[in-house]
Amino acid sequence: MNNDFIHTFALSYRDSFENIMDLTKNITFIKMDGIYTCTDYCPFGITIYSLPCPNECRDGKGNHKLLLKVNPSRLIDSETYSNKIKDYNDLSAAIDNLNIMISNMFPSLILNDFKLVRLDITRDIRLIPEPIIQEYILLMRTMTLGYGYKHNTELEENTEDFRIEDSFNVVNNSQGVEFVVYNKHRAAVDQEYPKRIRKYYKNTMRVEIRLNRRYIRKHASYLDTDEAIFYFYNNREMIFKDFYSGIFKYPTDLCFVSSDWQERFIHRAYPDSAKERKMTKIILSIISDRKNMDRYSYETYHTKKSKIKKLSPFSKLGFSPIPVINEKISFLSSLDTLFGFNFHEGNEMEKNIDTDSKKLNDEQKENIIYHKIKHSKGRKKVMFYVGNEF
Repeated sequence: MNNDFIHTFALSYRDSFENIMDLTKNITFIKMDGIYTCTDYCPFGITIYSLPCPNECRDGKGNHKLLLKVNPSRLIDSETYSNKIKDYNDLSAAIDNLNIMISNMFPSLILNDFKLVRLDITRDIRLIPEPIIQEYILLMRTMTLGYGYKHNTELEENTEDFRIEDSFNVVNNSQGVEFVVYNKHRAAVDQEYPKRIRKYYKNTMRVEIRLNRRYIRKHASYLDTDEAIFYFYNNREMIFKDFYSGIFKYPTDLCFVSSDWQERFIHRAYPDSAKERKMTKIILSIISDRKNMDRYSYETYHTKKSKIKKLSPFSKLGFSPIPVINEKISFLSSLDTLFGFNFHEGNEMEKNIDTDSKKLNDEQKENIIYHKIKHSKGRKKVMFYVGNEF
């Protein structure tokens, strides 16, 4: 089931400073962080900003703009902190309410007078323990990015107590898209959400695809604003999958295991051979020098016969050369499995990992992400699974 939803979108209306002042004469603004902001309608899903736009006024359409930040869930359930846009009908009801609110706030305007300038497609992956969320984020920070993608370091550079284990942020400026993965519970704590909301988001990984003006203009410039919102909603899964598939330079269908288990699997497959020594050397290099990950990854996924697309030894075994960082975690499924994208049928390691089927119902079996691994001495590692949203 597709549980992606639109969490936020932004609308822009540009005109002269005098006309904007006339439109907002009944709106109360407060200067916050240098920007005039109205939060009176925030409980109902709309925050209003009034700001100059000198870089956009060259076309003669005005040097000032209104910016509306919209949470569609609050348009149908005021003050909610969770997603209420479950299907097309919910989004349609939210857009109808937005039209009414815009007409009440700005009597001379309608929704389609505004331009869609940002839209966030969101996915919540529930029931993932916080150490597992942090481990995935740290692993993604280690992985080599694809061409055109770069880490967005703006937040960490401007936040004193920023925690790298709680957020992964990648941007592709040429496409106009941003990909963000973060610990939603930690974000709820930092933003001082009510206690019941913090509890609700416990063990939740949030994933967002943020579409900005460039992407929206390229794909929906011929549509009215309301049509563009529905267009992106109807194609949200495809957009998510298309952008995700290009983020990382090397395969994302390989699971992750600890360095100890890597050595065990390699020795079992290539005992006392030159190949075992080479693979072990690569793993040790990655552990000691993660800054040169691209070079080690290239050596891992490319062989002398790479022109005929022959799989490297790691790909054959089914696990990534990048070891799990947390020593208490033995196994993590691939990123493709985590995000629910079945580009491949699954590698052999994930197929062969033993799962405790007696303790899971059918729905839980379909949503397994963390599997049990039997220790050589008979001990069993902890097993987690991912279910549907509460």
